[in-house]
Amino acid sequence: SLKETVKCFKYANITHVYLHCHAVGVHASCPIELSPPSVVVRYGDPVSVNCSTSEIQHGGMGWEATQGGRSLEYNVQHLTWTVENLTDWPISPSCFLNMPNEQCSRKPKVVLYTFPENISIGSSSGPDGVMREGHEYNITCLVHNVAPVQHLTVTWYKGDSPISRDTFDNGSKKPTDQPSVYSLTPTRRDNGATFRCEAQMDLGPEGPRLNVSSAEHSVTVHCKYFVFLTETPDNILIRPVHDAVSQLVEGSVLQLRCDIISVAPAQNLVVRWYQGNDTLEHLIGVTGCLPENGTNCDIGEIRSPLNVSSTISIPLNRTHSGAEFSCVAQMDLGAEGPQPPPNVMSGPFNVTVHYKPAINSKKLPKRIPVFRGYPEELTCEADGQPPPKIQWLYSPDKLPRVSEDTLTVSEAGIYNCTATNEVDSVFYVVEVILKEDYLPLIAGFVAVTVVAISIVFLFIYSIYYKNTRMRRYSLKNPKPNNHTGNVAHNGWDMQFPMTKLS
Repeated sequence: SLKETVKCFKYANITHVYLHCHAVGVHASCPIELSPPSVVVRYGDPVSVNCSTSEIQHGGMGWEATQGGRSLEYNVQHLTWTVENLTDWPISPSCFLNMPNEQCSRKPKVVLYTFPENISIGSSSGPDGVMREGHEYNITCLVHNVAPVQHLTVTWYKGDSPISRDTFDNGSKKPTDQPSVYSLTPTRRDNGATFRCEAQMDLGPEGPRLNVSSAEHSVTVHCKYFVFLTETPDNILIRPVHDAVSQLVEGSVLQLRCDIISVAPAQNLVVRWYQGNDTLEHLIGVTGCLPENGTNCDIGEIRSPLNVSSTISIPLNRTHSGAEFSCVAQMDLGAEGPQPPPNVMSGPFNVTVHYKPAINSKKLPKRIPVFRGYPEELTCEADGQPPPKIQWLYSPDKLPRVSEDTLTVSEAGIYNCTATNEVDSVFYVVEVILKEDYLPLIAGFVAVTVVAISIVFLFIYSIYYKNTRMRRYSLKNPKPNNHTGNVAHNGWDMQFPMTKLS
């Protein structure tokens, strides 16, 4: 949609003066380009923005501005708004272009800023920075002559550590003196501390990031000093808040109370809780007086010895069974008191937590194969407090052998291991699958096969031997060999001629 207003412009040539009125509109099709579209300018510095158009046939273009305005010019494709010394805080220049049926315009974003070279800091306690412990004071940081305030951030530091940050939503473009206030209620630990503020201005990607820091403001704290007459506890006891702890069950909450007898000043007492050698709770204050002190006991006011207590709540699980709990009362009198601080430890409080059985499934699979003729042992183990009783349940037609937690089975079936104690009862079902042992049959078959192969081999060999080695021969006219006369011969050393018959 187009939002229109009517504007009239006066321009002249040599012979005529014209008054031209247009409907002025701003829309996305306006053929004006600004370079740059946004500028950040320090107060008093020069600024320049170029307005150009791709439209050749137009009725003139110009700049409307409280500083550096340009009257209507014709036959130009660009026109520059220039100011040598920008000082108008609310300035909003506009480049306009007269079209055949309307006038369109675009405005660059101009941010005019100023930022101080130094900022001041002071406190309501006076220039010397002397404060009284426990009283509230204001430390004020004053950023002089700054604009625009909505881009300003003030960060507070104690020493080198940031402690607070202020931002501002003042929409004014004009400079102002902007305060930032930090409230402080000092303690003796703040004595000698230094505070400062840092002003930062972020003007976006087109502008600089500016910052300036105040001088450091030192604080001197005048403290209230008391002379403490201290007394370490005569005794320290640990006990349950409720007497019924004989049946502590997993999932319940155990409340223990540490009673510290005859201690002063009680407001300086802190308690640390232990499970064995592990710290459960670091230093916590005592929660109140024991009933024998009376209903109007105020730990913060009474300086005489008191009987006080500290309470802790422990959600119980099975790992707490057999654990020892203890508490340590420590008198924390600060740097002025004895070092290390005196402390007293209670005796141990032993806890037995009852919990339901848990069957060890790692040693007892859900399905177990059993080979016929080879019995298998099923061992059911369970953890619980009190120690659970193990019972095997099975079909009456089964005849396993039971020995304590172990069941020896040789038949297929469903076997149920049940573990029961005072807390609960759980069960675990095992399915036994009967399998045949084919190893002897395989071994017998292999042996028979080997024997059969051997027999066949011997039979074939015997036939082969008879056919190739056994023949009939005929002896005809045997003639002894002639020997030399010097060699002795026995009666067997002679050759017989033979004729093969078959």
